[in-house]
Amino acid sequence: MPPSQVKDGHLSIYQVLSKMGFSHPGKVWKHLLAQHGPDFVLHTRMQFDMADGRKGRLVPAIRQEDLGKLLEQVRQMNPEMQSQWFFLPEEQQVIDFLMDAFADQEPESPCMVQDVMVDLFFHRCKLAVVLVSAAEPETQRIQKLQQDGVQVVHANVYHKDFRPGTLFREIRGIIDLKT
Repeated sequence: MPPSQVKDGHLSIYQVLSKMGFSHPGKVWKHLLAQHGPDFVLHTRMQFDMADGRKGRLVPAIRQEDLGKLLEQVRQMNPEMQSQWFFLPEEQQVIDFLMDAFADQEPESPCMVQDVMVDLFFHRCKLAVVLVSAAEPETQRIQKLQQDGVQVVHANVYHKDFRPGTLFREIRGIIDLKT
């Protein structure tokens, strides 16, 4: 699945909802607006490029930083309707990098571990990677996993001091200790 298109710090709401598995994202968006009112998340209309490079039609768009709020409302609306886990482009790059770097550890992304969805799980060494944000530190997911005996590494890819190499070394150190 191609990464989400970002234009002037905005994401297409239809593209986000499509990546979550909705076959009719316009209907879902209309349902959310009817349920929560037009101001539940700040949005505008923008023109994104189509797959063949042509300009698309004007579609609803949200700022990247408001994505968490939209996703939370969608999950509350009907969690069963969501068939895929959604990663922003920066998160997807980190996940892809780690999956390639540690392919020998049988990575799976996303993955259910002890009834908790994790962003990346290494089956061979039983290590979960959880990507967190400043808005939602994901402490409940991390605590549940740790209580169940799963080792967890968490990282905020949007933090100004985030370095993929540092995350790589942390994971490599844990894997080396377990093998």
